[in-house]
Amino acid sequence: MVGFKYKKDSMSAPVITFICMRHEMLMAKNLSFSFGKNIYYNSMLSAVAYGYGVGHFIPEKLYPEIATLYAKFFKSEST
Repeated sequence: MVGFKYKKDSMSAPVITFICMRHEMLMAKNLSFSFGKNIYYNSMLSAVAYGYGVGHFIPEKLYPEIATLYAKFFKSEST
């Protein structure tokens, strides 16, 4: 599981906020939900982003996948 953060007013690209492995996912999910954060699944994106570290900006080649995830987020927030 890989977490992303993006603020259009102050960031040029999404940044990786956390990375967890299989045995840490249950705790990460519980924490996410307790903070009111949504989780969207994309195995390919997680696998690619896993190769980067926390605090790294997402490379431009991943922008389309990130945009798709953020579109789901904003759609669910507006309904």
